[in-house]
Amino acid sequence: METPTNDINHVALNRALSDLTDRGWHLMPVSQINEGKTNDSFMVSQRTQWYVLRVNSVKSAELGIDRALEKCIMRQLPEGVVLPVLEHTEQYMLTEFVRVRTQPLSAAEFATFMPLLREVHSIDLGDPMIDYIARIRFLLPEQCHTSWAGILERLGEAMQRTDVTYGSHRALCHHDLVPENILWSKDESRQTPWLIDWEYAAMGDVFFDLASLVENHAIPDRRHGTVLQAYGLPLGSVHKLRVYRAVYAAIVLAWELRSGVSSERGIDYIENLLGQY
Repeated sequence: METPTNDINHVALNRALSDLTDRGWHLMPVSQINEGKTNDSFMVSQRTQWYVLRVNSVKSAELGIDRALEKCIMRQLPEGVVLPVLEHTEQYMLTEFVRVRTQPLSAAEFATFMPLLREVHSIDLGDPMIDYIARIRFLLPEQCHTSWAGILERLGEAMQRTDVTYGSHRALCHHDLVPENILWSKDESRQTPWLIDWEYAAMGDVFFDLASLVENHAIPDRRHGTVLQAYGLPLGSVHKLRVYRAVYAAIVLAWELRSGVSSERGIDYIENLLGQY
């Protein structure tokens, strides 16, 4: 097995394997699939069966992740939206292994993906909506609070105005629809993808998920109206989408600053998206 580069996570992996042994599993580590800030994933096997073991970071709470909420949400998702979960604790999650591909959504895949996204958005947890501005403030390092005060005020005002004009669209949101979190089976008999990494899922506004899509799947501005119409929203609400693209970009940048990850986009990108708003 490839040894994880993070010793803490190596310890956490062994602890997870030990706990799974107590639950009746006899898993052998095969290789590390990825290493991230919020979790590490490993390929493990039992006899001839392969599984994926996600080991959560001990710093999850510092990055705004509520593992108990994630587990609660995953239990309420429609069958087939997530990979079959075999074991799930606040420290790790064991799922079935399937051969998949990930890539930015094509036009044809959007037609398949949108009904699935609407199905997720139909779930109501009964919880209040996430306060996106509060989340940005939470993630921002303390030394950034003063320099970000103006942009946060503009973001809050822009969201309020678009909600008045276009309405609030409350729903269970995934909040991180990057290509790596949308898995397409290599088995052509399955036509819909699985969604993984529900770490930041919560009640929010559907426009945040749509903003996450257009920002991460190389969708040019001229096609944003088409994306909204595919979802079932009016073309004119592209203005609200632009504001939530700015909100999404701000959360990503704040997360990167908190995590010490170099960012491709700065605060100028957020300000440009806000424009007249």
